[in-house]
Amino acid sequence: YTQIIKVYDDIAPEISFTQADPFCSLDNVDCDATVTYPFSIDENCTPEDLTIKVFLNPFNSGNLTQLPASVLSGSYPDYTISGVFPLGNHSFEVHVLDGCGNSDLAILPFSVVDCKAPAPICINGISIELMPVDEDGDNLPDPGAGMAEIWASDFVA
Repeated sequence: YTQIIKVYDDIAPEISFTQADPFCSLDNVDCDATVTYPFSIDENCTPEDLTIKVFLNPFNSGNLTQLPASVLSGSYPDYTISGVFPLGNHSFEVHVLDGCGNSDLAILPFSVVDCKAPAPICINGISIELMPVDEDGDNLPDPGAGMAEIWASDFVA
C-alpha cells in the first residue's frame, strides 16, 4: 500500500517585543542617536527559513522605507535592529515570512529625544556689571554679593 501524508502549517510566526524607552541624543551637531531595539520571533514551521524585512516609518509619517539587511542582527529566536536615527517619534515595521507561507507584521515604536542641555559659551566682549544685593534684609548691600540678569540669547554665537 502507498500512503500519502501531507502536513500543513497554517500558524503564522509571532513577533514579540517590549516597547523601548526613549533613546537619548547627546549629539548637538547632527541631533541623532544610536538605536538598538531587540525583538524575538516564535515559529512552528521552519525557523531556519524565515524571511525578515525591516522598514522605517520616519516621524510616523506613513512613508515606509525598507532598511538594509545590515541593520538586523541576531539569530532565531532573538534579533536586534540597530542604527542611527534623528530626533523625533518613529517606528520600525517588521515583516516575517516563514517557509510555509505564513506571515506576521509588528510595529515597533520608538523615540529619539534630546538629552544634552545647551552649554553657554563665553564670548569675548560681553561684560556685565554686577549690581549690589541685600540678601539679609537689612537694607544695606551685602559685601561680596552681587547679581545680574542675563539672557541665554546673549550667548548665542
